[in-house]
Amino acid sequence: MSIDKITSAYNFVPLQAKVVTPDWQDRTSQDVPLQDGLCAEIDLTLTNHTPLLVGGSDTEAGPKRFHCHPDGIPAIPGSSFRGMIRNVLEIASCASMKLIDDRALSLRDLDLDAYKQAFRSKPRAGWLSFCHDRKSWIILEVDYGFIEQRQIQRLGQAHDLIFAQWETASDDDKRKAELKYRAVGKPLKQRFMLDDDLMRTYKPCPKDKPGTVGYVVFTGQPGDMDKNPSEHKKNNKHREFVFLDSEKSTNGTLTVPAGVMQKFIQNHSDSSDWKYLLSPDSVLKNKGVPVFFLTEKNQQKASVSSLGLAMMYRIPGFYSLGELALKQQRRESKLDFVETLFGLIKQSDHEQSRRSRVSFGDLRLTGSNTKPWEAPSAFSQPTVLNGPKPSFYPNYIVQKERGGKLSGPATTLMDSSAKLRGWKRYPVHAPASVKGVPPPPEKSQASVQTQLQPLRAGLSFAGRVRLHNVTREELGAVLWALTWGGNSELRHSLGMGKPFGLGQVSVNITQLNVRSNDTPQLGNNEIRSYVQAFERWMEKNVPAWKSVLHELLAMANPAAPGVSQLRPLKLNMAGKSEFREAKQKKLALQPYSAIR
Repeated sequence: MSIDKITSAYNFVPLQAKVVTPDWQDRTSQDVPLQDGLCAEIDLTLTNHTPLLVGGSDTEAGPKRFHCHPDGIPAIPGSSFRGMIRNVLEIASCASMKLIDDRALSLRDLDLDAYKQAFRSKPRAGWLSFCHDRKSWIILEVDYGFIEQRQIQRLGQAHDLIFAQWETASDDDKRKAELKYRAVGKPLKQRFMLDDDLMRTYKPCPKDKPGTVGYVVFTGQPGDMDKNPSEHKKNNKHREFVFLDSEKSTNGTLTVPAGVMQKFIQNHSDSSDWKYLLSPDSVLKNKGVPVFFLTEKNQQKASVSSLGLAMMYRIPGFYSLGELALKQQRRESKLDFVETLFGLIKQSDHEQSRRSRVSFGDLRLTGSNTKPWEAPSAFSQPTVLNGPKPSFYPNYIVQKERGGKLSGPATTLMDSSAKLRGWKRYPVHAPASVKGVPPPPEKSQASVQTQLQPLRAGLSFAGRVRLHNVTREELGAVLWALTWGGNSELRHSLGMGKPFGLGQVSVNITQLNVRSNDTPQLGNNEIRSYVQAFERWMEKNVPAWKSVLHELLAMANPAAPGVSQLRPLKLNMAGKSEFREAKQKKLALQPYSAIR
């Protein structure tokens, strides 16, 4: 089935350029009473409108079960509840985007003109190693060419050894160069001669003819492998590489700049091929790690600009996620609203740690809930939790689009003008549509499958939030975030399985107790008065503040038109990737409020 628009389980709230900083931040602490300050206790109940799973460990093997207190009663950890409310308040108060995975992202897209333009010059190749004398990574550049897999068969029946391993390997292992190296078990060092000068292909050299010594270098196998390499099928990879054992006299060794190497390591942190080639098990350990690289002219000599483990490798973007966020937001060297209230852990010499003035207790399942607590079996079948990839630029990068289609060239991580879409959120589903979790994709390995064991919908949890020495605006902000400003139709998303519609909850405040720092009497306990204090403060500091909330509130609405378009794109459907199709058709993710 062909797609004509991008559907997604997640969307974004635009990042605000101006970071709002409260003028009272220098006067707040846990120890010195704030003039006109308040202390408050908020008793509340949380109700889940779809099955809920909180506290299931992401690291432990086996089914993911709900967190329980020692007496066996399910409870929502205060830290999970705190994180949910904090994220809502970060968006609503125009805070800085700091608590993100600050990764250097990379891109490999053969359909993208900018990517193909980067490889307009032939990539160079060489052996990567760490030089202890220079205290840096270096590349010994060499000439290279291709070798057909049928020619590799002449080297000790190497192709047969590889195919035997490939045929019985998991789908994940089949794609790895490591499988090929381990199957052969030794470096394929040989004298080679040109087989086709135009195509730069080599073949093993007969003993009675001169040749050049070189090594066979394997890269991953993205698709099927031919059992008989002499009759390879269309679109099957059928060539590997030969690194000739002769240093190029023009450059010798090139030092890899520290920043370039840092991005390479970050982008390959999960690569088993990189780990293997670095390990003592590597059959090429005496030579180094075979890499391909591009250069840029830097004054009088070439400088390595990027490198990878394949000829057409993933090129890192100009900026990491954190650098993009920092570039988009204007902020002074002050704390934002959420940092002032929730506290700050020192991350650099330019920051000071700040203790939190708000605490979230555990929310415990109330005794009024009748058993069974477990959700129906349709929610506990094996499934796959695929995390969204920030490198998918039609979704994560701001695009010039109209109606979900690009109105110009795509903007990618390779563009210095790239901007993040903003705060990622999982829109809530219509509760009636949440009937179970999807089965795992065909041929998916058991190691990537997860079994969730959520609690059923309709349960209630009770807990308390405490605030100490806060302003009226800060108390109002927490009350606003808990109740969506008093809109009982909106929902929060909590716990695991959000892409499937799990974890949709609402919060009801059962009692508010407020005490003023200035008088021993109880303060005003009217929730709305504090919420209005926060709203007035935001409207004063952010013109058209209500419009800032538009996408956030739309994604909290289970009756929004976009709830019918929350199906994630499929990586493979009858051998076809909807992600690639979306890029080929120049589609882009629409703002959630515009989706129909």
